[in-house]
Amino acid sequence: MADQIQVIVYHGDRAFPTVVRPDERADELLLRSVYHFGIDPEEKGDFLLRHRGARRGEGNVILDHPAGDQLRDGDLLELDRDTPDVHHISTGHY
Repeated sequence: MADQIQVIVYHGDRAFPTVVRPDERADELLLRSVYHFGIDPEEKGDFLLRHRGARRGEGNVILDHPAGDQLRDGDLLELDRDTPDVHHISTGHY
């Protein structure tokens, strides 16, 4: 397994190229993305990560699971606001 996974997180037309460790929980990537895009960290629970190009509700990243189980090197992700039409993508608390 690779030491790190390179991904790009998009929010609107802005991009955040970053790396994650395979054993890092995906919620850590979400929090770094929230900070990068200047979103109040208290609002992190209002956001989700999903694979870019996937329809809403599909391709969602499970936040309390390791990134290495869900992401591959070069993946493109979208930081998106969680809405009632999309089920919450965490199996626990983060």
